[in-house]
Amino acid sequence: MKIAVRLIALVVAVSIFSCAKKAPEVWYCPMHKDYQTDHPGDCPICGMHLVKKESATDLPKANSPLEHSQHAAGNPPEKEPTNSNAHTITIAPDRQAMLGVATTEPKLRHLALQLRLPAQVAYETELYTALVEYRQLMLQSATMPEGISGAHLAASARLRVEQLGMGAGELGDFARSENQLTRLITGTRAGQALVTLQIAESEIALVRKGQRVAVSGAAFGEKKFSGRITGIGTLVDAKRRTFSVRALVGDAKSELRAQMFVTAEIQLDAGRGLSLPRSAIFNTGLRQVVFVKKSASEFEPRAVKILGGNDEYAIVSGIAEGDAIVVSSAFLLDSEARLKIDGYR
Repeated sequence: MKIAVRLIALVVAVSIFSCAKKAPEVWYCPMHKDYQTDHPGDCPICGMHLVKKESATDLPKANSPLEHSQHAAGNPPEKEPTNSNAHTITIAPDRQAMLGVATTEPKLRHLALQLRLPAQVAYETELYTALVEYRQLMLQSATMPEGISGAHLAASARLRVEQLGMGAGELGDFARSENQLTRLITGTRAGQALVTLQIAESEIALVRKGQRVAVSGAAFGEKKFSGRITGIGTLVDAKRRTFSVRALVGDAKSELRAQMFVTAEIQLDAGRGLSLPRSAIFNTGLRQVVFVKKSASEFEPRAVKILGGNDEYAIVSGIAEGDAIVVSSAFLLDSEARLKIDGYR
């Protein structure tokens, strides 16, 4: 019995020793104490070589990305005041000046948004054939033999046209006009060209019939062909997740040819509202964020929503007139927030 007890004790002791011996290694970044891993390599934040932790007291206090930039400039890091708010970032005023942190107030603007879309001069043989069949059935429906529903056949043909991407609002125009119908396979006729745009389903709500379109192509230099949207398709392309949008543009010299690739530009009214430079807005992966200066040394990340704009400015909700928004060196605050604020992303 005593021998059995000793054997059990020996097994337990060996197990404890083995577990202690197999404790995972810890590698850390000297500049970013929050980054630790179980294998050697480089810090994904600053690129420095990771250092192996030898003991519990071996892990030094790390510098933040903002402090790291000071080291790079040859200046020793300053001691920051304690951050009393877990959702703010504290940076001493003199360090802000050294890092070039600058702010601006939102401005009330009226902005326009430009969509640049891939397009092609029309050559839609399948749609042309379906429309010809629909026209013929509509003309013959009144003279169909008894027992055959001409209206039913015409309705089936119309459904086929709609499945090919032509909306009910433009179907009548093509069915009535020989010029319109012919453009589907010739691209241009009677001084006008038919162009098919491809617009993402997420942007389809931005376009409407009658909007102005400017068409350009590599063969024409800076020349643009002006026109308007004549119809918006009803069927989304399953592979490209786009809708077909047709536009009729002026082409007096018949320069545009069927199946020619072109670019279509649509100017959209983005509305009026408080706007910021695009450089002030960060995409964390889950939300869009700006940094609001709350005091001389405190900055608060705030989730916002872009309502419209252009490449330079965006109209944003979630901010107010008078807010001081960081526009210069904001990427440093973004890096700091990722390290210090739980749930920032």
